[in-house]
Formats: sequence, structure tokens, C-alpha cells
Amino acid sequence: MLECEKYFKARKISAGGTLTKILQDLEYCDFVRHYNTFNRKKRDVLYQLIDPYTLFYFRFVAKNEYDDTAFWSNSLDTPLRNTWAGFAFEMLMLLHAEEIKKALGISGIQTAISAWRSKKTSPAAQIDMVINRKDGIINLVEIKFSRKQYTITKQYEENLQNKIAAFKEETKTTKALHLLMITTNGVKQNRYAELVQKQLTLSDIYG
Repeated sequence: MLECEKYFKARKISAGGTLTKILQDLEYCDFVRHYNTFNRKKRDVLYQLIDPYTLFYFRFVAKNEYDDTAFWSNSLDTPLRNTWAGFAFEMLMLLHAEEIKKALGISGIQTAISAWRSKKTSPAAQIDMVINRKDGIINLVEIKFSRKQYTITKQYEENLQNKIAAFKEETKTTKALHLLMITTNGVKQNRYAELVQKQLTLSDIYG
């Protein structure tokens, strides 16, 4: 979404009919997707860049300051590549909500998939996937990439607690809030992992 905003600002394209038409065309071509925000009006729709090569270009090719033909290989185990891996994994999960529902065993339950960002909390809390279920449960989904089991630290556990509290306070929901962690290789069990009601791995979703 950040790259889209930069593009439109650079070309002085303001919100309105022209922008809407451009976004619709990009969506038809699978360059972007739109999704609603939890409990907000339809006009609050968000657009997200999803084209794999375009995302790769912005993250790697455009940042290849040294014109290095082996930039990808030379970036192994660097913060830049690790950030990309996490971003790519998150995008993969966001585009496969139906597979996630199946892995949760709730394929037969009516759901609404959305995202959420706080308007009152500072710093702003953000949840990239909210699964609002007809059975009285809302899954707040956290997606984390890790080459090993993901470790929830005290600081991250506090961050999760703040997200949940902010969501409950601002949305005024009376539904049960269940934290769902989706990771590559599972969550390492420790005292801070007790906050997680349910976890899924790549094997659970695609196995």
C-alpha cells in the first residue's frame, strides 16, 4: 500500500473518479486487492499491492544501489532479506484465507474477513487479518515468519495484549476474542505463549 500511495502522490493523482478507475483496473489485473476494515463503512476500503514481482522489485531491485548482479544471493541472512521473507509469508497467508479456515475446522461457519487499525491507541495497533465468525468468536490473526520455532518474548506478549485490549475497547465487540498465531514452524512453548488460543503452521494449512 505504501508504494501505491507514493506512486499516486508523485503523479499528483487525487482521490476521486480517476483514482477509483485506476485501482479497479489494477484489481482486475491482480496487481492489488481490496478488503474492508472491521466494523467500518464500505468507503473505508483498503487497497493492498499483491503482485509478487512488483513487490519483489520495490523491495530488492529498486534498492540495489550497487548495481550488483548477484544482489539476491549476496543478501542472504541480511535484515533486508529477512524482512522480505516475513513480508512474503504474511502476504501468502492473507491471500489464502479459505485454506486457513479449513485448517481451523470452520469451513462451514459463515465468516467475514477484514483488517483493523486502531484510531485512538497510540502507537496505533494493527491487525492484518480479523476472522469474524458467526459462532460468536473473532480470531485475531498474527502472522510471523521464522526459520525455527517462533519465540514470543515478554515485549511481544505485551504488544499482543495491547492489540487485543485496543480492539475490544474500540470495536465494543461482545464476541469472544481468540488469538490465532500462524507461523512457518510453530510457536515455542514458554510462559508468554499461553496467550495464544490456537496456532497453525505451513504444514497445517498446506500439508
